[in-house]
Order: sequence, then structure tokens, then C-alpha cells
Amino acid sequence: MAVLASPAHVPPEPQSGQGYEHPPPPSQKAVTGPEPAARGPLPLAVVPSPAPLPVAVDALYFSAASALRRGLAGFVDLVLLVPLSATVGLLLCLALGLPVPRLAELSPDLLLAYLLDGGATSTLLIAVAAALTVGYFGGFHWLRGQTPGKRLLGIMVVNIHGERPSVVRSLLRTVAYLLSALPVSIGFLWVGFDRERRALHDWVAGTYVVRVP
Repeated sequence: MAVLASPAHVPPEPQSGQGYEHPPPPSQKAVTGPEPAARGPLPLAVVPSPAPLPVAVDALYFSAASALRRGLAGFVDLVLLVPLSATVGLLLCLALGLPVPRLAELSPDLLLAYLLDGGATSTLLIAVAAALTVGYFGGFHWLRGQTPGKRLLGIMVVNIHGERPSVVRSLLRTVAYLLSALPVSIGFLWVGFDRERRALHDWVAGTYVVRVP
């Protein structure tokens, strides 16, 4: 039996000077124009990483120092500071040849009048006392958070984070003693009425006086 091909699928007979058009193999494509540029990999979507969870930190708890402890600590500091200021001041007066009060003039009323008379000796003594006071309280609070009196009574000065105050905050607190002393030391007495037991100089400097944990 002969198999006849359909006329639609029979290629025409080649003529002289004419050939067949070969279709491209299945693995190739006919080039009809410039090849499209190779497409690179698709850009990846950037997904932000989640924020790290806050690490739990143990909170610091302090107990506010009582007015009695603060008062006793201040008394101890004055017992140490007043003789030191007087000794340094008198030694400077002697070295500079300035007149110094005699022993009979060392009663509290005469000594106060002598300091307030406006002379060179009184000015020097007041300047020495002021400098030593700022250095004593400001230095101890900055370096250790407590003066010798506060250490003896088990209290210390801290900032809002429970740390020792900085040098600027310590000096500001010491200078603010003047505000607490005027008038009639109401800034110091405020400790007994304040909910946080803070004096006026504590509010000015942003400090707290607490029991040593």
C-alpha cells in the first residue's frame, strides 16, 4: 500500500538556481533583530530587621535619708571644716602680715563682728572659708558621693539615675547652699516637709540624699 503525502505538506520541487529555506532547529530561534539584553536577577525586597527587644535591667531602689541623719551629717562636716578654714585663714594672715584677732576676741559675737567689719583680714578669712567649703562639699560629692559626715551617717548624694553627681552638678549643689540658707535656712528646713525629703539645693542641682544600700 502506497502512502501519499498531503499536498499541503509536500515541499515544492527545486528549480534551477533555487534552493530550500531551512527552518532553524528547534534549539535555535531565527534572528529577526537585536537580541534583548539579558535580564539580571530580580531585586530583592529589603525587609527591615525587627528592633531588638529592650534588655531587662534591675531597677535601683533607694530610701530617702531622714532630716535627722542629714542634720547630723552636716554637723560632723562643720566640725571638720570650721577649724580647717580658721587655721588656713590665720596662717595666711600671718604670712601676709595682716592683723589677726587676739584670744580675747574669739567669743562668737566679737568674732562675728570682726569678720563683718570689711577689713582685709575678714575678707581673706571669708574668701578662704568659701573656697574650702566649695572644695570640701563639691569635691567629696563628686569623687565619692558623700562627705565624711555623710559616710559616718550612712547616706550619700546621687543624681536621678542613682549615680554620683557630676562635677558641675556637685559644684552647683554646693553654691546653692546660699539659697537654702536664706532666709533663716528655710531651704534646709524644707527637707522635713518635702515628699522626697529634698532640700532647696537638691531641687536646684537635681540631686537626692539617700541611705547607702
